[in-house]
Amino acid sequence: MQPVTRLKQEILHSTAAIFRLIALCTALCFPGLSASDVSAQAPVAEVGSVNSSTLRLVAEPGLTDGRYVAGVDILMLPGSHTYWEIPGEAGVPPVFTFNGSENVRSATVKFPVPHRITEEGLDAYGYSDRVIFPVEVVPIDSGKPAVLHVDASYAVCNKLCLPGHGEAKLTLSPHGAGVSPELVAQATANVPRPVPEVPALKMVPQRGAALMSWVLTWDGPAPPPHDIFPVAPEGYLFSTKKTAPEAWTLTAETTVTTAKSLTVPVTLVLASEGTPTQVTRTLELKPPLAP
Repeated sequence: MQPVTRLKQEILHSTAAIFRLIALCTALCFPGLSASDVSAQAPVAEVGSVNSSTLRLVAEPGLTDGRYVAGVDILMLPGSHTYWEIPGEAGVPPVFTFNGSENVRSATVKFPVPHRITEEGLDAYGYSDRVIFPVEVVPIDSGKPAVLHVDASYAVCNKLCLPGHGEAKLTLSPHGAGVSPELVAQATANVPRPVPEVPALKMVPQRGAALMSWVLTWDGPAPPPHDIFPVAPEGYLFSTKKTAPEAWTLTAETTVTTAKSLTVPVTLVLASEGTPTQVTRTLELKPPLAP
């Protein structure tokens, strides 16, 4: 782990309790936020002393195919950012729990495609100003309303990084109206769709690198993705660096030394125009190739 990342995590974890403020008015913190954005069903908001944020739940209307589609809406002060599920070389991922929900069998958080953020020379992956994390909610009894309760912890970074925390509750009914459904639909459309293969994406092991690395290039008629972000199993850390408009370096930053297998499935998220996609490649981990 990079020293800056370790220090940032220690600061966030050690000061998290300080910023668990409750029930501050969204309108006072964000006077530019329109009344239509502040639902009567939304916000328990939490505000840090330097970087502020509000958290609320939004949802598409009704029940579709036995599930609800909700969203955790985090609004930050302009110029602030938070992190993706894999934060990259810097940052910490958000953590969501749904304890206290009623008539909820499962609640699965989806992560929209992030963008690359440079922090002190390191590449982080995250979201600026505002992000909505879609949540797929499966009720126990589809004929009855479900009460979704979210408790979220996340980082809010600008010149400083501070812990953010918020709770919200929303009742989801089979025939109920949505809360800002257009925002949920937009966020859901930005969640990458798995595809079996992307032939245009070429991977070649890089020789002479200090850590095991691969060169990713785009060789196909379709436009290349804007960026590529890696997701590996727990215990493994990969990062990407964009080296040219159609080239990246994928690096195995750290691995679990006690891993029984040296083959690791790594999912590559392609941030593209239109529908973002993701493809999983199985990589063999071994010492870096000599020059």
